Amino acid sequence: MYPNPPPPQFQAQHGELSFIEPEDTSDNAAITSAGLTIVAVTAGTAIGYALKGSLGAISGLLFSGAAANLYRAQKWWKSPNPSNKHEAIVSTVFGIGGIVAGGFLVYQLMQENSEESRKDDE
Repeated sequence: MYPNPPPPQFQAQHGELSFIEPEDTSDNAAITSAGLTIVAVTAGTAIGYALKGSLGAISGLLFSGAAANLYRAQKWWKSPNPSNKHEAIVSTVFGIGGIVAGGFLVYQLMQENSEESRKDDE
């Protein structure tokens, strides 16, 4: 879409995957990226549910959503465009929040399991 590509220091950094984040910004490229994110979040939620039920599903949802946000954040982190920089900061905050919340749920599930195993031992 750009007449000239931006210099390398302003391009996406660390793990640009062309099939996930195409260079063009057309509607089809946005749909592809959103579709792959939905598949990843659905898979994370399903795995969490399969392992630990509803709290596991919520934890999987939070972790996979955090991964998507952090990927988006690193993509725009070094951009000189203030709008892109704002998007990177917001995505980082939500990504870290998702990791903290998902980690807390995992901690709660581990505590619940250790209490159940203590009851079984008695």
